[in-house]
Amino acid sequence: MKAVNVFEKDQVEQLESSLQAALKPVSLRREFAAQLRRRLDEEFRPVVTYPKKHTFQLILLATASVLSSLFLAVNGLRMVLSFLAAFGFWREMRKHSNHKRLASLRPAI
Repeated sequence: MKAVNVFEKDQVEQLESSLQAALKPVSLRREFAAQLRRRLDEEFRPVVTYPKKHTFQLILLATASVLSSLFLAVNGLRMVLSFLAAFGFWREMRKHSNHKRLASLRPAI
């Protein structure tokens, strides 16, 4: 990051107003003020950039997060389906065993 001369806001405004007063033609004054504003914006704007390797790591992290969430969702669905299948199987076996029991209790004619 380059070194920047740090002005107080009051000093910048005072400098800008004194330079505007010094320049007589309005067009030159506006142009100079616009240039000064651009320079100040460029110098004092915080620049945040991520190196490419960090961007790549962020993409990998996001991909891993999505895949793990998908994996958990699929496993949860499998667990629910296996529970429903086991419950259905248990219910059918219970019905079947009750029928057998009732048939064995019926007197033979």
